[in-house]
Amino acid sequence: MLGLSLVGTWLEETPMDFDLPNLACSLVFSVIGLGLFRFARKQSDIRRVLVAVTLMGYSYFTPNLAWNLGVGLVLCAAAWYWR
Repeated sequence: MLGLSLVGTWLEETPMDFDLPNLACSLVFSVIGLGLFRFARKQSDIRRVLVAVTLMGYSYFTPNLAWNLGVGLVLCAAAWYWR
């Protein structure tokens, strides 16, 4: 029971923005990550595969739209740089 109370406390203290622009940004970068993953897997490029997996999952850990856009753009730039 102690574990559940700690999770509940963490959820109450963690600010999350569930607004439409944040969700749309998460969706766009996740779709870009999925396309990059499929392409990089065919090319056997491990760096792009790692960037793609990160693109698909990072939005669960960003608290607001500014962080979501910033991290997504940096990851897309890294994928472009490693072409």
